[in-house]
Amino acid sequence: MSIYFGVMVEIAVIFIFTTIGLLLGDFLPDRVRAGSLKAIGAVIAYLGVSGASDSQDLVILIASLLIGTMIGEWLDLEGRLNQGADHLKARFTRQATDTNHSFAHGFVTASIVICVGAMTVLGALNSGLHGDHSLLLAKAVIVAITCIVFGATYGIGTYFASLTVIIYEGGLVTLAAWLAPLLTEPVIAEMSAAGSLILIPLGLNMLEATDIKVTNQIPAIFVPIGLVPLADWLTSLF
Repeated sequence: MSIYFGVMVEIAVIFIFTTIGLLLGDFLPDRVRAGSLKAIGAVIAYLGVSGASDSQDLVILIASLLIGTMIGEWLDLEGRLNQGADHLKARFTRQATDTNHSFAHGFVTASIVICVGAMTVLGALNSGLHGDHSLLLAKAVIVAITCIVFGATYGIGTYFASLTVIIYEGGLVTLAAWLAPLLTEPVIAEMSAAGSLILIPLGLNMLEATDIKVTNQIPAIFVPIGLVPLADWLTSLF
């Protein structure tokens, strides 16, 4: 079985259940869609708190978030992702009812919800390291529910989250296969915790409590690959 099996299942789930959401969209009142989005936001924020608490080193977690956010802000990842979404919108759809904002917001939000968090990081790394797809397959159930709500609310922009899955999750699987010796248990733990920590502002954004550029925080997930060995080396000096 391919190490990318879990990723391929998620891509299929995105297409199938976004289509179901699009078909249901006309039958769901705005208040139902808005309430469903906020319910998902609350769950995501909870998953973020729960996953971030598994960090083995709070200093590493905080430093990863700070360094990763600075990198993301410097690269303007959120702006670039929105520009990419607008480009996809212009190229693939002419639907007057699907505004640029709705398309871009659906693409960006669905991409982050699907691709960020402990289940994504651990699932992709398990696929790459051990060929174990169980976490990604379990996550596909959450993705299915999310895509129904997002498809009904944001429209076809949700489909294009599959591109993010291919690039990001597929990249994590490949990274795990290539860099297995560097991905020690402490590194994986902090990568997962950082991914979960980013879910908290995402959930708050969906609850309309904040307006944080969550995409710019994503590099924090990869900072522990270098930071954990550096911290171990510095500790060994004293």
